[in-house]
Amino acid sequence: MDGSFSSIRNFFRSCYAFDNFEKIELKGQETSEDISEILEDESRENCGYVVVPKGVELSDLDMEMKVDEKEKDTAVLTYTYEGNFVGSAKAKVSEKYKKEHSPDIKKQEKASDNETDKSGKKSLRQMLVNVFIIILLLLILLFIVRLVQYQKKLKRKRRRSKGQKKRRQDQQGQRRKK
Repeated sequence: MDGSFSSIRNFFRSCYAFDNFEKIELKGQETSEDISEILEDESRENCGYVVVPKGVELSDLDMEMKVDEKEKDTAVLTYTYEGNFVGSAKAKVSEKYKKEHSPDIKKQEKASDNETDKSGKKSLRQMLVNVFIIILLLLILLFIVRLVQYQKKLKRKRRRSKGQKKRRQDQQGQRRKK
């Protein structure tokens, strides 16, 4: 087993995998004025480092910052290189960023509140439409059941009337014979 593992590792090293990439820790490296510090992420979703091809520096990466809706002091930083995701980190937002963007943050909060209200109205309307459709379907089903029952009842009447007619004819035929 040891021999096969080492041969696989050597294969990946020689075929562009391990030797051609490096891991860059973001703590202490991020220079954006919007960020005061890189935080440890307990959930391990945002690892705090990026894996990039050798020779690529942090300044070569594109960084997108999304402020956490629950904790306004933190943000998730997502790093890409040539359109490919290379890592993410959780960071504390700088005071300068908060001052510059506080009206935007409040607008985002109000917009999300309005969306909730609209979606609440839409969901009530949708629920009423669904209830109406269900009632309509039940009425159609009830109509079909009643129609089938009526048709069966007519068949039974026809059979009875044919049987009664036949019996009468038989009785009349027997009387004539007598």
